[in-house]
Amino acid sequence: MKIFAKWLICIGALWLSSVLFPAGVRFQGGFLVIVAAGTALWIANLFVRPVLHIISFPITIATLGLFSLIVNAAVISLVDVLIPVMKIAKFWHCILISLFISAGNSILT
Repeated sequence: MKIFAKWLICIGALWLSSVLFPAGVRFQGGFLVIVAAGTALWIANLFVRPVLHIISFPITIATLGLFSLIVNAAVISLVDVLIPVMKIAKFWHCILISLFISAGNSILT
């Protein structure tokens, strides 16, 4: 059930960011494109993000955990590169999306 909730949080964060920042986060298509991008983001969070957190562990310790926000934003940027119908204008939008995902995870799980 927790995995399903995290999948919904990824989709919700992408949808919320596209509503709040229409110039910065765009999807070419309907809601199914957001679901596909959220699924790709969820899979990247399951497999890629833990590896990046292990690699960046010394930097994360040195910055008292703030670098993990950059790692999460990098995973979102990676998904942006892999999904051609998803366009995120700036890295700051990726950081805001990662904040939405973190807030959703802390509220719902």
